[in-house]
Amino acid sequence: MFEYGNERRDPIPIAIYCGAGVCGLLRFFHPLLLTVYVAEAYLLTCMIFVFIPFEFQKREVKESWFWKTMIGAGALIHLPLLVVLWFLDASYPILLWGFLPMFLVVVIIGVPEVVIFDQIVKRFRPNKTVLPRSPSP
Repeated sequence: MFEYGNERRDPIPIAIYCGAGVCGLLRFFHPLLLTVYVAEAYLLTCMIFVFIPFEFQKREVKESWFWKTMIGAGALIHLPLLVVLWFLDASYPILLWGFLPMFLVVVIIGVPEVVIFDQIVKRFRPNKTVLPRSPSP
C-alpha cells in the first residue's frame, strides 16, 4: 500500500502546483482584475524562472552567470511584459472571465518570452573551450 512512500519527489512541480492552486482559488472565488492579474503573473513568472530553467537547462541552473543573466533579462523584459499584461487585462475585461482566455494570454505572451530568454542565455553563456593563442611572429 505504501511502497512509494520513500520515493523522492521533484520539488519544482510541487511548488508550482501549490502556488497555482492558491492563485486559482483566489481567481475562482474573487474574479477581480487584481486576482486574475496575480494568477497570470504567477504562471508567467513560474514558466520563465522556475519550470523552463529547472526542467530544460539543468546544467546552467547551477552556474552563477545563468542567474545573473536571468535577473538582468527579467528586469529588462519580464517586468515590462507584466506591465503590458496589466494594461491588457484592464483594457479588455472579456479576458477576466474564464480560464481559457487567461491561459491563452499566458501562452501568447509566455512563448515568445521563453524564446527571447533562451536566446539571451545562449548569447551570454561563457565560452568554456578557450583556444590557446598562437605565438606571434
